[in-house]
Amino acid sequence: MNSSVMTPELAALYAKFADDPDTQINFPAEVTRIPVIKLTQAQRPVDLSMRHIPNGHWAHCSYEVDLGVSLRVAVIDYRTSRVRFKGKYPGVSVVCRSLDGTRGIGDPGGDCASCPLHQWAEDDTPPECVAGLNYFVLPLDADGNPLAGPNDNPYGLTLLRMQRSSFREGRRWNDMISKNTPHFATIYRLDITEAQSKAGPYFRPHVEIDGRIMDAFLLQRLHESVKECRKDTQPLQQAVKQADDAPDPAADFSTC
Repeated sequence: MNSSVMTPELAALYAKFADDPDTQINFPAEVTRIPVIKLTQAQRPVDLSMRHIPNGHWAHCSYEVDLGVSLRVAVIDYRTSRVRFKGKYPGVSVVCRSLDGTRGIGDPGGDCASCPLHQWAEDDTPPECVAGLNYFVLPLDADGNPLAGPNDNPYGLTLLRMQRSSFREGRRWNDMISKNTPHFATIYRLDITEAQSKAGPYFRPHVEIDGRIMDAFLLQRLHESVKECRKDTQPLQQAVKQADDAPDPAADFSTC
């Protein structure tokens, strides 16, 4: 491995070349994949490769890496989605989805707000249609720098999802994001808490503000990432769709 030190001059060249549209490879969204971070809840047969990660830990599903019980991120973008499944594990299939959380395509499709399938039953039976809070984030280390993964490569833009059991905390996080502007300059820490349901114990995140981005170069890169996401929404929508189509969607979107 080349162990040469990154000089300021070389860093400037990296930044210059990275922003040159004439030298970029533009892959279609359908052949790329934004990695996913999820909170592990229960180990199922489909999760054999993830069994080294304890329940109640953050897991980077693409690299099968245990990120521990505390995760720091900067939020780049956000999407609400809805999806309805048919069948029982492991043969679950998507029959209706909404990538914007407002209008579904499929069975029954149409206006999400007026659809009875997203309502809880009187006996507390969960709705058939499941809403998702989709946060596109940059994972950070304890010093506020991009978190490095295997071979010291930063993880980069990553999808972090909150589902049914974490909605209350998701709404609280959304309130923090809306009040702290620019939203991408705030560092959030997501710790894990244990809760109890009729089905037994489960884990959910607890979000707190953990500081601000203090590196001017990183702040500029985050700003550019936000603009890029707003200019081309297809990769984000494709990431949500791919996460919906994961092998075990019945697990409340909490396992990989």
